Amino acid sequence: MIDSKMIQQLKQEMATLERMITDSEKELSKSPAGSVQIRKHGKSVQFYHYGNSGQKNGKYIPAGDAKQAVELVKKRYLTKIIDAARKQASAIDAFLKEYSCDAIKDIYSTEGEIRQSIIYTSFYDRISNSGTISIPDSIVENGRYKSTARDLPSQDILKKHRAELLSMHPSSAKISSGQPSTMLPSSIQPSTMLPDKEYAALWESLTYQGKTFRDDIPLHYTQKHERVRSKSEVLIADILGDRGIPYKYECPLRIGNQTIYPDFTILRIRDRKQLYWEHLGLFDDSEYSTNAVSRINLYEANGIFPGDNLIISFETQKNPLNRLIVERLIQQYIL
Repeated sequence: MIDSKMIQQLKQEMATLERMITDSEKELSKSPAGSVQIRKHGKSVQFYHYGNSGQKNGKYIPAGDAKQAVELVKKRYLTKIIDAARKQASAIDAFLKEYSCDAIKDIYSTEGEIRQSIIYTSFYDRISNSGTISIPDSIVENGRYKSTARDLPSQDILKKHRAELLSMHPSSAKISSGQPSTMLPSSIQPSTMLPDKEYAALWESLTYQGKTFRDDIPLHYTQKHERVRSKSEVLIADILGDRGIPYKYECPLRIGNQTIYPDFTILRIRDRKQLYWEHLGLFDDSEYSTNAVSRINLYEANGIFPGDNLIISFETQKNPLNRLIVERLIQQYIL
């Protein structure tokens, strides 16, 4: 899918092309009239100046006037650059006028609550492999459709259907190629069918069993009252929460032939991509750093790479993690 960041990149490319056209036209205006033809004679090269397109015989440019030949060669090149840049800019402009990132996702929000409820139920039926599309009980009663406004399915009903849908896909599902167990079933393709808010709600509602805490682990809690293992993880979690970024703390990830628990599993809403954040908080400890490198190697061996779908932050006693670093990483990789 083309997301908002890609659209922004296209707009930046459009601006770059427009600057290129302007600069090239300015340079082109300084060029001499006419064109140049290059002829080879044995090992030598000769340049001929043509004043206009109808001229049959060009005027030989002597070596002493080589600057004119150079300017004419550059003139043709600039002309081609301008032509190509205009075509590219025109193509991008036409695309931006017609394309909307939200055109498909917005369809869901235009549907009424009954239709939304049926859509969720259809997802439920497809996951349960029933092969049928049924009407939610909240819409039908005693063999008849409910008709009064107070009988229409509420948001609580939709949440109930969402929970039922998710319960059909337990977190222990076998998913390969480094894909985590928290991903929604590919069979329903919600990433192209639901708006951001609904998709994020589905993703966050999927339950999982996190890593247990030993008795000697200090108590650290986030703004969402989640227990984490360090003050730095509190900082990361709270900033993610403040930014409205969906995340899961220590959600199990089946990778290779083992299960690991990334510090944070994050949903990048703009492209529905799942990212992982590892905070290496004791990097000045030799044993810890050795284990951390092995963990990063495991990620990479299974298609999860730093700078792509893996975010890594570091910390030592002398260089603690701070809010500015966290916000920069979020801006660079998530927003």
